[in-house]
Amino acid sequence: MNPLDHLFEDGGQPIRRNAQFLHTRDDNGASRFEAVEADAVTLPPSGSIDHAHVIGILHCGHPATDGIGGKCTEPGGCQNISCKVCYANSRCSVCFKGLCLEHKNEIELDGVMRVVCGRCQDEIQRQRRNRAIIQFLLSPFINFKDHKP
Repeated sequence: MNPLDHLFEDGGQPIRRNAQFLHTRDDNGASRFEAVEADAVTLPPSGSIDHAHVIGILHCGHPATDGIGGKCTEPGGCQNISCKVCYANSRCSVCFKGLCLEHKNEIELDGVMRVVCGRCQDEIQRQRRNRAIIQFLLSPFINFKDHKP
């Protein structure tokens, strides 16, 4: 049964069906097709011509007609697909990895909020923690407030 059939009267004769599919691969490498957009014209028994245009919604919440940006590259099998605008604004500013909205982290660097992935966020926090420990240990000998640029 065609997924568009439930949109029309029973016994309708399909005249034309168009669909756009997104081809992805799952974790095992098997092909997977997701309908992004579909268009159907049918002739029901009542004689009228029915036309339906179905648009898929991407993970970011935007319609698929806005253009598909990319798939989240966070390890662990995240298969979320975002539109072009959301995907462009969700790239890690350190390693440039494409992220979905769930894996996008914002952290303040140099007074500016930056988007980072989980791995880069952990690394930045580790560096900050190490810097604070070293400053604490060396504070009896060095006045760090005088040495800041």
